[in-house]
Amino acid sequence: MLNSKDEKDHREYFRVTLYQLAKDQTILSDEKKFKLIIQLLDTIYSNGEFRHYYSDIYSIITSIDQDPSKGNLEILSQNISYIKDHLDTGLCENTKNSIRKLYDHANLDIARINYIKTLQSQNLSREKEILTLQDTISSKHGELSDSFERMEHDIKDLYANILTLMGIFVAVFAFIAVNSNITFELTQSNQSNIFWGIVIINIFVAVCIIALLFTLKFFIIRPLKKRRR
Repeated sequence: MLNSKDEKDHREYFRVTLYQLAKDQTILSDEKKFKLIIQLLDTIYSNGEFRHYYSDIYSIITSIDQDPSKGNLEILSQNISYIKDHLDTGLCENTKNSIRKLYDHANLDIARINYIKTLQSQNLSREKEILTLQDTISSKHGELSDSFERMEHDIKDLYANILTLMGIFVAVFAFIAVNSNITFELTQSNQSNIFWGIVIINIFVAVCIIALLFTLKFFIIRPLKKRRR
């Protein structure tokens, strides 16, 4: 059983070793450095009294993930995997088993962090899509509001024009009815001169009415239609 000081030293050696494995992708390609790392791990694990802490592994991995200057999680995973796959047959079983557990625990935490980062990235992408959709909806809402305002204005103008036309037609019909009655009375009394005078006046009034209708069409109704488009 390790005493408190020895356990503290083993944990510190363990943390330093993981940080070294996370910084240099080529560290294990150097045979001397590879053997040095293996010897250090063997010193930590060989007597079977030290077991690495999950909290130490998670702390190191999250620290590296938050600060790239401390290393890279992919490099750490690759180096631990390389050590696991190239264990010396002369190593004691305690060391071999502990390195296999280290590989499993470290990769589990790395996979968990990568999965969380993927979810965060997806959520961020969805938030951007939602914001874009909200902007589009706001823009369309503004356009629809403007369209409704124009329609309301055009309807009011149309209503006013319809009332104007109805008033003109009522006046025309009243004029025709009165003149018909006067014409009938004059023809009955044989006052032909007055009758033809009234006919000329009626023709003049009819021309004025036609001119008025054309004026309404070209200067009121047609501009209204253009505004609708």
